[in-house]
Amino acid sequence: MKSLPPELVGNIIENIDDTPTLLNCLLLSRYCRFHASRALYKSVTLNGEHLQAFRNAVEANPHYAHHITSFSIRHTRSPSRNVNISSIASATANQNLNYVLSKAANLRVLEMCLTTWTWADFEASLGSSTQPPWKLTTLVWCDDRSPLGLIAAHQGTLEHMKLHHIACQDMVKRGHSFKGLPFPNLRSMRLPYRPRVEPGALGMRKEEWKAAWTTVMSERDGLNMRWNRIR
Repeated sequence: MKSLPPELVGNIIENIDDTPTLLNCLLLSRYCRFHASRALYKSVTLNGEHLQAFRNAVEANPHYAHHITSFSIRHTRSPSRNVNISSIASATANQNLNYVLSKAANLRVLEMCLTTWTWADFEASLGSSTQPPWKLTTLVWCDDRSPLGLIAAHQGTLEHMKLHHIACQDMVKRGHSFKGLPFPNLRSMRLPYRPRVEPGALGMRKEEWKAAWTTVMSERDGLNMRWNRIR
């Protein structure tokens, strides 16, 4: 199939509304390295298979990474524990994530789903003298490891959190809790409904929170309960 003329690609980028779909199409076609816009980079949603191509695009247009305010990554590993994923492939994905996130200075919304990325590894990749200037307001954590380090680093700015039930189980198993962490701006949380997890189980003062409603998020995530903070 013949490639589209560069002028047409640039025109499409400037006029399309569905930027997440467009971004992934451009990554597949390798156009993203040569044609970019602020709108294209503002809200980034990627599958793991496109992560390397997106890193290449960021390396080619490093100044655009500063426009990333929302970043969502899914499936840098298999959803099935029965499938053996190469440790080399996993390490490469984490290196690419660390690079991209280190350039996203204005990140506000972060979603991790089925990855092997950790905050500790990210901090180590930056070095002791450098800290990301993020001011995260929203965190969606659908991985099977405790997100305590990440949350503790951004507890002053977080407004909304959603935690997968396996992450909550890992926190309880490790004895991790939010006890003693001030969350001055946190207004709502989505916690698993089956099995039910309440803020008190995570070390928060349960009298500060009330359940608003339950909703089915997806077949994978199951039922979640939203808790609103009582001011």
